Amino acid sequence: MDPITFSTKQDYKTYLSLSLKKSYQNRTIWIFIFFLGFTTYQDFNITHDISNLIVFSAFVIILIANPYIAARNRYKSTPNADEELFWKIDDTGIEIKSKSSLTWTGWDSIIKFSENNQCFFIWFNSTQNTYFPKKAVSEKELYEIKKLMFVNGKKGL
Repeated sequence: MDPITFSTKQDYKTYLSLSLKKSYQNRTIWIFIFFLGFTTYQDFNITHDISNLIVFSAFVIILIANPYIAARNRYKSTPNADEELFWKIDDTGIEIKSKSSLTWTGWDSIIKFSENNQCFFIWFNSTQNTYFPKKAVSEKELYEIKKLMFVNGKKGL
């Protein structure tokens, strides 16, 4: 099989959007549970309610702001974050080159793949992944990439 080659450039807005979607999926449940507990509180002592409101507000602000700050810092601390990446996917694995780096990952280091409407994600463990926009490859190439994943025992989500 011929290798599949393409290039991508990761912009800050897309990176931030994807990171926040991933982070907020789990946090929304906690905010709902905490809010439900707060609203069903039966003691109507006004001093106690105000202090609970302050604690609740601080909790929500931390849950919302922390993923944004973490994603921003991760993007800014990655030396090749705004460089063009050149991908090569073949029978041996995935190679990603940029001006300042070269990364090769064999199929044994990849645990699964997933996708949404915009991107295709390749997972190295439950928290680390890389991705490329689907518009960077044709439908046929995307099909070949998925086929390579399945042939090498990787499961999609």
